[in-house]
Amino acid sequence: FLPAGEECGSVINMCWFPFIFFWWFGIVVDFLRLLAPMIVIRVLKMRTTRKESVPLNVNLIGERNELFIIISIGEIIAASLASDAPSAAAASDDDHNRFLEGNDTHHAETISAYRIVPLVVLIAALVKITYFDVAEHPAPSGGACMPRKHAMTHSPWTGIAWVLLHLPLNISIVLLGAILEPLKLHGEFNEKAQVVCSNCLAGIVLICSLFDVLHSGGNVQLRRVKKQARLGFHLLCVLSFFVVPYFKDFAGDPLEYLGIVNALLMMQVVGTIYAHFPKVRP
Repeated sequence: FLPAGEECGSVINMCWFPFIFFWWFGIVVDFLRLLAPMIVIRVLKMRTTRKESVPLNVNLIGERNELFIIISIGEIIAASLASDAPSAAAASDDDHNRFLEGNDTHHAETISAYRIVPLVVLIAALVKITYFDVAEHPAPSGGACMPRKHAMTHSPWTGIAWVLLHLPLNISIVLLGAILEPLKLHGEFNEKAQVVCSNCLAGIVLICSLFDVLHSGGNVQLRRVKKQARLGFHLLCVLSFFVVPYFKDFAGDPLEYLGIVNALLMMQVVGTIYAHFPKVRP
């Protein structure tokens, strides 16, 4: 797809157009495939069950989406382990001596990078807890022991919404890892990177809260805190993430930014755990 002598560099040019086009074309086709049965049933006014209107293997889809989330979280872990340091064999004796004597400026940068590692890993751990451990996931099979119905077994529209929400969720998690990697490697964390990182974290919390809304409790209050109050708390956390990069420019102190967003994630996790406690009976 390239003219003679032209290379496909960092600037987006026509060589990427076919890949981008077919990528989004496939997403649109898959989206229409999911919606087509419900549209036909609505137009023809057909009476069908949920399984007939949405021909999905809910167990398989639930597991596959969760596996994609695990892979995406791995991108954040990879960002914390990224390194562009030269190998030991390539280092000269003079550089090694300067490092031992404490005169190497790269030594201080390395220590600063190591301080970033636990904070980035903590973000990955809290994202994992938010999606898997704190956010409630009723069994897609709808077992009798589960008091709530999974979104895919509740209604066709909630099932489609639950599946499609995993696309922006995966994008947010992977983009978060892509932003944190240059921070770990080179300490680059400008204002734009701060805004993107905060938006990704806000998106993750918002989508996980929407998952909780999509599941059905059968119009029965099963949790200590009502669904509306839980959603309001999550929206407050989302707003907090949006505000953080405008509160201060953290380009000179990214550790402070990572500490703040980790504190917000912990607050969201603790609040959700409390809200999901069983309802206290008089």
